[in-house]
Amino acid sequence: MSQKQQRKQLLVTTGATVTFTKLIELILHPTFLQLISSKLQYTHLVIQYGTSSDSQQLVEKLLSQIPQISNKKISFKPDGATTQTLTFPVTTTTTTKTSQTKSTSQQSTQSRLEIKCILFDTNLVANYTSKSHLVISHAGTGSILDTLRCPGVRLLVVINSKLLDNHQLDIAEAFANMGVLKFHVPFDDDIEKKIDWQGGKKVDDVERESFSDFLKLVEDVDDCEFKKIEPAKGSVIEDVILSECN
Repeated sequence: MSQKQQRKQLLVTTGATVTFTKLIELILHPTFLQLISSKLQYTHLVIQYGTSSDSQQLVEKLLSQIPQISNKKISFKPDGATTQTLTFPVTTTTTTKTSQTKSTSQQSTQSRLEIKCILFDTNLVANYTSKSHLVISHAGTGSILDTLRCPGVRLLVVINSKLLDNHQLDIAEAFANMGVLKFHVPFDDDIEKKIDWQGGKKVDDVERESFSDFLKLVEDVDDCEFKKIEPAKGSVIEDVILSECN
């Protein structure tokens, strides 16, 4: 890894108003941050967490639990923004071959991840989405379409099925079937059903497996080449997707 990392940005958007607790918890988990910084080489993480006071309190709590910044006082600007910088150790292995010998050496470096948390931005697409390599989004149709219309931006949708009768899973599946995104259903959206699927495993075990699945999916999407979404013909694409789901 070079001494100066090339800028690589990941945007997480949870929507404007509803506190998407599980998505925020997934993103601000130290293991996730280690993965995207050290292995996937992201240098910038932007989290749009929503305008509710509960969202800001959750972000503040989770930031304070990250080891690299646990001894700092988390402060927010009047517009609800806060920026924190983390560093993670990275070990690179280099193998040198000659005609007679082969030697291996390891070098320790550091990866730097800047985390910026914001309430909301009315120009989110221009300021953040279009400049990101990957977007992890709630399943709002507007947010999905905004991302899909940005060339070269990969999209992973996380379902918030605690929102009743909003067809999030149906919509995400329809888009996934088009080959333009992938989606993840977090563990705690339907605990009893997932435990039954897993053959009666303990809740903690199933939750760990679900988190591991999420991390693997992030790695997959980071390196995935999706199809381009086709423009709507004669009607808005939201109506097309909803009609496919019925």
